[in-house]
Amino acid sequence: MKIRTYLTGLFFVSCVVVEAFAFAGKACQVPDNWSLLETSQKESAAAIVDLQTDKISLGQPFSFKFALCDKAHSIPDRVTADAIMPAHQHGMNYTPTVTFDEASKSFEVEDFLFHMPGEWEITISSYHGETATHYTKTVTIN
Repeated sequence: MKIRTYLTGLFFVSCVVVEAFAFAGKACQVPDNWSLLETSQKESAAAIVDLQTDKISLGQPFSFKFALCDKAHSIPDRVTADAIMPAHQHGMNYTPTVTFDEASKSFEVEDFLFHMPGEWEITISSYHGETATHYTKTVTIN
């Protein structure tokens, strides 16, 4: 009877540990040449971006990838990408396209275009129902 009680207790503890790990947020590991996007909205959110500014040509459309690393592991209802020049208080002249790649669990932003040199603030917004989380990255384009 003691062994049965011991095994039942061990099974229960194992189930609790497995359940805890199943809902733990995935680490937002930043691969080489990727960087972390900033957000001040919620502790559980993070995003990483594959944006190499040295490969961006002024006035030429480019693409980049990003991944959301939140504890919910859920795909947002909608994701948008935009950029503004804080010094001039204007945005881009074009609207980029955001698509989701199921295989890599990442998003791709296409047709991003900086039409002026200077400091730009890229904003990626993810929407879950009425809740929005905004991620930012400041880059300087020459």
